[in-house]
Amino acid sequence: MKTHNIFAFIVLAGGLALVGVLPAAAADRYNFDTEHSQLVLTYNHLGLPTQHARFASFEGSVVFDADDPANSSVEVTIESASVQAISPMLDDELRGGVVFGVTNHPEITFASNEVRQTGAETGLITGDLTIKGVTRPVTLAVTPNFAGEHPLAPHMDWYAGAYYTAFSAHTTILHSDFGIDAYAPLTSDSVTIKIEAELRRQY
Repeated sequence: MKTHNIFAFIVLAGGLALVGVLPAAAADRYNFDTEHSQLVLTYNHLGLPTQHARFASFEGSVVFDADDPANSSVEVTIESASVQAISPMLDDELRGGVVFGVTNHPEITFASNEVRQTGAETGLITGDLTIKGVTRPVTLAVTPNFAGEHPLAPHMDWYAGAYYTAFSAHTTILHSDFGIDAYAPLTSDSVTIKIEAELRRQY
């Protein structure tokens, strides 16, 4: 089993990216295994603790061209109302009009426009992130974790013959860039987005 050098993905969101040397077909399509993928936001609260929130519902796909990674692409759609923080009260606040405004903006999207290999096991994916109707460019730093037949393939029929890849990715944005400036600078304007993803090859 060879480690991937793939670069595709998202992400945001998700990402949320890929990295690798894929067998056979020049272009392979992957979908998120959403039961084993996470999209997490990290920010500082009032100069006190670092806080975390996650999106529980998202979907997306990656098309990876093994012959030319620059021809790869990533698309991710996140259900903004699926945001979850540390308490129901904060969940409601995040879903409200001063933050994500989920009633009028039910989706957060990411679409790549450049996939670039930067090293044997690293890559950058640049694309357009849209939050609350505002679109800004973002760049994800990507590191591969796994590529090959799923480790549970010998034990579970669902994974028999399934080819998987896994990656970690991260980026940092300013939420004020997307028209979300409530509570800044008391709550940090800077938000780190972290993606831990498993993807299953479709073809």
